Amino acid sequence: NISAVNVTGQAGDGIYVSGGYSGTDLSVTATGAVTGATVGILADNSGSGQLSISVADVTGASSYGIRALNAGYGTGLAITASGDIVGGNAGIFATNRDSGEMIIDTAASVMGQNIGMDARNLGTGGLTISAFDVTGTDHNGILARNGFDIIGIDKYGNSIYGGTGIGTDLRVTATGSVSGGLDGI
Repeated sequence: NISAVNVTGQAGDGIYVSGGYSGTDLSVTATGAVTGATVGILADNSGSGQLSISVADVTGASSYGIRALNAGYGTGLAITASGDIVGGNAGIFATNRDSGEMIIDTAASVMGQNIGMDARNLGTGGLTISAFDVTGTDHNGILARNGFDIIGIDKYGNSIYGGTGIGTDLRVTATGSVSGGLDGI
């Protein structure tokens, strides 16, 4: 578990944390600014508990503001952000492969060059997104998937979706503006 105020990764990630298969809960709490040259926060939980991220401002200059992965043995993924989340590729890219709920709650702006927020719930729980302003300059503002993953690319470069996930409820609430170069939500 990580608890920090201000963190800067000048050549790599601001915060990188990985929980192994024998671990349980994994949490990242940052009350100040987290900045990474690549990813702001990279959190990967392969343990049996929940992955929780609670932050203020996060920037990942060339990749993701927040990249979160709950790999399949845990009990859910929760991201709460009170400040701006900015990524060179995506503001937030979160994947939940377990039986618990996936919850993303942002109170300020989420911005990414390609996608503002990419949320993939590939387990059996629900996906709930509560956001304020979200911008994906080139592609999607919010891309929410509940139950399936990209399993291949066809000869034209289009994604092929499939998998065994059977996520339950999908809820997206935006109280500010959501915009994307292709699709808003």
